[in-house]
Amino acid sequence: MDNKTNKHEFACNAGKVTEYEVKEHIDTIMVGFRGFSKEVSIVKWNDKKPVFDIRAWRVSDRDGLQYPLRGITFSKEEFIKLREILNSIDVNCIDDYMWAKNVRYWRWTEQRLTKEIIMLKATLL
Repeated sequence: MDNKTNKHEFACNAGKVTEYEVKEHIDTIMVGFRGFSKEVSIVKWNDKKPVFDIRAWRVSDRDGLQYPLRGITFSKEEFIKLREILNSIDVNCIDDYMWAKNVRYWRWTEQRLTKEIIMLKATLL
């Protein structure tokens, strides 16, 4: 990202100025609509040590620069642990989870409706 290779400043919600410098752009996870993207980079925040950074960025319509949005930073040790965790996950488990979640929801809905029907019958009798 050419427009993030130099040092930049931005004011966050509290009005505090935050400096950041993207030392290395590792990869882009996704590019969304209206200039949003999720990226993995090595970033130096406020003259502290560089950290691994996974963050959403937004391209400004005014100046064309990318500004940081919500994200998370990791030290080298934390990033190594995260990589170990991610490598151990079966990514297909999300499909099983969503299926089970839907089944639980429909069972809950069915139980709730059954109770409501029983209460309705009792009031009608």
